[in-house]
Amino acid sequence: MEESQNEHMDFRPYMNDNPMTVNIADSIHKCADVFRKMHLRHLCVIHPIGGKLEGIITRQDLFMWLDL
Repeated sequence: MEESQNEHMDFRPYMNDNPMTVNIADSIHKCADVFRKMHLRHLCVIHPIGGKLEGIITRQDLFMWLDL
């Protein structure tokens, strides 16, 4: 158990260095438009001041809120 706590995985090869984002003030319709145009599965939501990650919207989240 102690050995596994010291092991780390490098996820950098699987990460996008410049992900698509929306800010917390953007409408759900703008988010849906970005999803459609960019064929996304996830979308990062950031704070407009400082760019701190506030959350992630998934395609499934959109399906719950919009009649698609």
